[in-house]
Amino acid sequence: MDLQFKLKTICEALGTDYDEARYLLARGAIPAGVADLPGRGNHRLFSAHQALLLAVVLKAKDAGINGAIATTFADWTPRIQQMAQNLGWDPQFAPLLGSGRSENRWLLEIGDARFVRVSTDANPSVEGLYSTHWVDMRKRREVRAARPAVILQIDLTRLSELLTAAAV
Repeated sequence: MDLQFKLKTICEALGTDYDEARYLLARGAIPAGVADLPGRGNHRLFSAHQALLLAVVLKAKDAGINGAIATTFADWTPRIQQMAQNLGWDPQFAPLLGSGRSENRWLLEIGDARFVRVSTDANPSVEGLYSTHWVDMRKRREVRAARPAVILQIDLTRLSELLTAAAV
């Protein structure tokens, strides 16, 4: 699927502030492959992959996570598609390719603005929600003893549905 998205339609679909999104992009929260400055009179076009990463940054920022941490957090988004595809838990779920429909919940979670993990109900071996171990985002190491007090969940299944409906 070759979906493309304009910044304004992404913001409208997510209910986020367009000016805040432009500010974040101007400050460097730009997904790989997106032009820094599209040129006067031109619109940035985002692929499904770029739009989803940007959506994670915007929603995390709306929830109070600072821009740099939100961008680092968004970098973990591809792991969800890898889990869905490589483990065979949800083979049709490929939100980075524009195929974001799923009967399952796929959550990217940030704990104490330091740790990240994936939670899903797609694991056929587990009844209910399965969560990976927490990973320190900076050190990129699993921390089994981590017990964050503040956890923010980003529902990638829902974000994917919203973005798919907003494609140009």
